[in-house]
Amino acid sequence: MDKLNLLKLYQYSSTGWKRAAKVNCVVLIFMSVALVGCLIVATSQNGGSQKAFFFYNGDCDEGTVSRINTVLHLLINIISTLM
Repeated sequence: MDKLNLLKLYQYSSTGWKRAAKVNCVVLIFMSVALVGCLIVATSQNGGSQKAFFFYNGDCDEGTVSRINTVLHLLINIISTLM
């Protein structure tokens, strides 16, 4: 009996663009929840949205600030591409 139910479920499952649309909706919901969570954490740790939030505070001559800047921008681009 279980095989029949699975076959019927597979028969009516989405294919092509409908499956891609469902996957994109799941990714969008997951990313939205994650980004809102990051916003809540950043705002609560900083004491409000009117103050600046620093990811890293250091000397610009070391090169670490430049690397962190590049990584953060790549992360932003990846997230925006997924959404």
